[in-house]
Amino acid sequence: MSKDLTMQEAIADDLIEMVNAADGVDRRSFAKLLEDIAVELSAVVLERRSQIRYSDHNPDTQSAGLSPTA
Repeated sequence: MSKDLTMQEAIADDLIEMVNAADGVDRRSFAKLLEDIAVELSAVVLERRSQIRYSDHNPDTQSAGLSPTA
């Protein structure tokens, strides 16, 4: 059975570290990359949630046939 790694598990994973080393990426840079991606994804999720809430309560989007999940 496979599972997704947490950020800490990915940073500490020996195989990922070997691939990163072959690519010239140190552990600190990899950790920063994962952190930056997590922040960006969180912002996208929050933006989408606010769009869904707005379209659920906005008669203009409902009458235009826009779906809250679009």
